[in-house]
Amino acid sequence: MSKEWVVPTQGDPLRTMRDLLGAIWDRAALEGMILPLRRPEGGDVRTLHAENRSQLSGFDPLAPVMPLNSAREIAEQMRSTPSAAWGAALRPCELRSLACLCKVQGVANPQFLRIGVDCLATFSPQDYERRARSAGGVERMSEESAQFARQGGIAAYRYRTACQICPSPSPGEADLTLGLIGLPVREYLLVSTQSEEVSARLGLKTLAAGPAPQAAIAQRRHALEALVARRERKCERVLSALPDGLPEEVAELVDHLRSCRPCRDCLDACPTCLQVLELGATNTAPLLRAAEQWVVLCSGCGMCDQACPRGYPLSAVIRRLARSLVPEGVAT
Repeated sequence: MSKEWVVPTQGDPLRTMRDLLGAIWDRAALEGMILPLRRPEGGDVRTLHAENRSQLSGFDPLAPVMPLNSAREIAEQMRSTPSAAWGAALRPCELRSLACLCKVQGVANPQFLRIGVDCLATFSPQDYERRARSAGGVERMSEESAQFARQGGIAAYRYRTACQICPSPSPGEADLTLGLIGLPVREYLLVSTQSEEVSARLGLKTLAAGPAPQAAIAQRRHALEALVARRERKCERVLSALPDGLPEEVAELVDHLRSCRPCRDCLDACPTCLQVLELGATNTAPLLRAAEQWVVLCSGCGMCDQACPRGYPLSAVIRRLARSLVPEGVAT
């Protein structure tokens, strides 16, 4: 059963999350964390390895940008150091990708701490940089995200298409979740876990101000439900507007990917496809099964769209294909 705690932010949610992660780092005796960090030299946000607690001063999960899906990198970290105590702060789609990789590769590290953060949607790196310059800096972009957290984010059409149609803005595979959506984050945020062991290990009871009020829990739940419903409606519009001639069968998708060579930017950016999909010269049964598995396990992160130099709407095509496959009982 999930246990939720309230953490006052006193007008500064970003500093509160940094302080919270610092306390978690100490209590879990972590050797390092993989985090979205502002780089001091440029101010932009990148997912980086932090091996020093002082680096948490650059932690910024509110920055509406996702340069890459770090799941592949984290799975490699878990595989290469199977008993090391590391942690990572991840968006929901990264957590879904990581769960897929761990399942496919048989990767396990019970010491690894997965911290999920509600996602308020992201811009492409290029759009983010342009908007940050116009807004007066990356700090203003993060402040805007915090300002609209209670509404589930500002106007969705501004963000990447993959974010506009993402059905899961809240982490589902995390050991610890930082709840933001639907909340007045300048007043408080919610911290939750479904593991008594994690709660005791981190001493969440002493890190928080107390159990979360039922009104706050309900407020976040209702905001998430409204956000998911809004994104589902957007998804219907996006899928119905896909141009004629785009793949409607997995074999057609594989043919497209093969013909699009030698550029493999979309496949290289995808955190999971290289684990299940290696394009052969012909559409053999094993290849098509691997392609189906890839489609069904897609986390919806949209890194493929973001990487494509032609603007091909691959994540929407995959979403449409997945809808036709899941009812047919394709294993996930």
